[in-house]
Parts: sequence; C-alpha cells; structure tokens
Amino acid sequence: MTSSLRVAAPIPSLSASMVILLNLVIGLGHLLVLFNTGAYLPMIPRVAGSLGVNPAYADWTQANFFLAMALAFPTATWFLNRWGEMRSLLGAFLAFALASAVCAQTSNYHWFLAARIVQGYAGGLTIPISLGVILRHYTPQRRNIGLTLWGIAAITPFTLGPTIGGWITDTLGWRWLFYLNMPIAVAVALISAILLVGREAEHHHPPLDWTGLIFLLIALAALESALNSGEIISWWRSNTIIFLTIIGAAALVFF
Repeated sequence: MTSSLRVAAPIPSLSASMVILLNLVIGLGHLLVLFNTGAYLPMIPRVAGSLGVNPAYADWTQANFFLAMALAFPTATWFLNRWGEMRSLLGAFLAFALASAVCAQTSNYHWFLAARIVQGYAGGLTIPISLGVILRHYTPQRRNIGLTLWGIAAITPFTLGPTIGGWITDTLGWRWLFYLNMPIAVAVALISAILLVGREAEHHHPPLDWTGLIFLLIALAALESALNSGEIISWWRSNTIIFLTIIGAAALVFF
C-alpha cells in the first residue's frame, strides 16, 4: 500500500525506542478494534433487552459492523494517499471513540445501529493503514518482528474477546465495553499522531471510483438487509426480501 507513494523529501527515521512505542500503540489500537467484534457477541441479548428490540434486530448491529469494516478496506488507500498516515489514523480512531460514546449513551436502537456502522467503518480503516505504517518504519531485516507482533494482536481478541466480553456484561454491564473504548481510542490516536507528525510520505489527490463504490454499497446493504430480515419476515414469502434481493443483484451487475 505505502510502496506506491512517492517521497518528496527524506523522511526522518524513528529511533528504535520510538519504533517499539509506535508498534505497541498501533498494536493496541488494532487489538481494540478487533476486540469489539468478539467481545460484543455475548452482549447481544442484553443489548436487545436494553434497547427494547427483538434479538434478531440486535444481531444487525454486529452484521452491519462487519459490513462497514469490509467496505472500509477498498477506501483505505484513498484516505491514506489523500490525507496521509497521521491524519487518517487520527481521524479514524477519534471517529471510533465518538461512535463508542454514542453506543454507550443512547437508548435508541437506530442511533445505536448507526454508531456501530460508523465504528465498524472507522475501525476497518485503521487496519490496513496501521499495518502499512508499521512495515514502513521497520527495517527490512526486522519486519518479521513487526508482523509477528501484529499477528498476536490480531489473534488475541478473537480468542479472549467473547470470554472477557461476557465478564464485562455480567460484572459491569454491556455499555462498559464502549466506555472503555473511548480513552483507549483517543490515546492511540494522539500518541500515533505525535509519533508520525513530520514523518509521512507525500500526499496525493487520487481519484476514487465513487460510482462503483456506491453500487457496491447498495448491493451489500441490500443483500445484507435481506439476509438479516429473512428470519423475521418469512424469507421468500415476503415481497420485501424479493425486492431487496433484486436491488442487490442489479447493483452487483452495475458494479
């Protein structure tokens, strides 16, 4: 990702201790984003009860989180080239913290769902961008170390997330997942920005295939909504499911 960026001037290198700090901070951010996927699973029944919705609707908050995260990947390069590493990571982690604040406070299902979508998209942006940052600041001989630490940060949340999430739910309440997100995400954003300021590759203004992205968004949103709604409105006996499927298939063709 970062190899396609031209460098206008020599970029000041980070000292060994600063590289380690950058690795730890970005690894913490990576762990935080992925932790919100596994830890949230045991919370879904409690979320449904607190928001006063059918548990099937609460499942949408997880499914759309993943959908938004997936949509972030093809746009991450555009953000990286347009705004640079520091601004992209700063904005993404601050957006993640803000969305977590909404999730922690709101009792409205639609606001909660929208915040989870923002959370997923912002978290998805951080994954490819932060990986590129780490690899760029490691020497070729030590990149295996960075990748190893990155892999540990990626595997751990899926292994321990559901267990810790269940403990948080039973001990503190499910909203504390989002309360804990806020200070960690803000700290990761600020420390990353401090370490990366003045050490970025040259910014570009690359075009983005907005038409294709919109068709992809419509296709995935329609098909995901059809799958989410199927258990509630009787699958193919519902005109809504048929309509959403046709819209999703047509958007995929145009995409």
